[in-house]
Amino acid sequence: MFAADACVYVTPKTMSHSIENRFRRPLNAIRWRQRTQSLLNSAAWGLFLAAFVVLAFPVLAGLIIFVSIIAGLRRPHPSTAARLVDVHYQLKDRILTSMALLRQPIRTPMQQLQIADAAEHLPAVKPQSVLPLRLPMMLYAALAVFAINLFLTAIVRTQFNPLAENAEVSFQTLSSENILLFDEMLAQTEELAQWHTGERPL
Repeated sequence: MFAADACVYVTPKTMSHSIENRFRRPLNAIRWRQRTQSLLNSAAWGLFLAAFVVLAFPVLAGLIIFVSIIAGLRRPHPSTAARLVDVHYQLKDRILTSMALLRQPIRTPMQQLQIADAAEHLPAVKPQSVLPLRLPMMLYAALAVFAINLFLTAIVRTQFNPLAENAEVSFQTLSSENILLFDEMLAQTEELAQWHTGERPL
């Protein structure tokens, strides 16, 4: 009799949809943050590479940025969000195991209890705490490269412009405005970097 009771299986139809929704909502929010962070990281790398060629080859720079954005739109696997929750809240793979059990066509009463136990931890899950969004450091590097590239290009065009009225004007007199522009852009880049070092989540 007891053996027969132990062999009773419960199908997913008998499980409350509210429990499945309790898993789906926080994990979907974390997956959205994963995709957003991936897009930020990929776009920052694209901007960094494009900053080297944007003034000379703007079409190539646009292509690099476009490809980097497409690469950053990949969807993370659902199990990665569950693993992040387990690691952050030290749940010893409870969420990850429950997600695997939810995909099974039939589940034993013991497995149902495992799912219910994991579901009890879900109300405390805060996606912004599990995966805070941060601006990539590569973004500040891209701004610095673009500022230096713009500065050097302005100097070269000024020094070697055949239509200049006075070709013998010294470097110091011609580059004063360029230096001021470069210093202003560099100061803005350093200000952004200081903001980032404060580890402020978005």
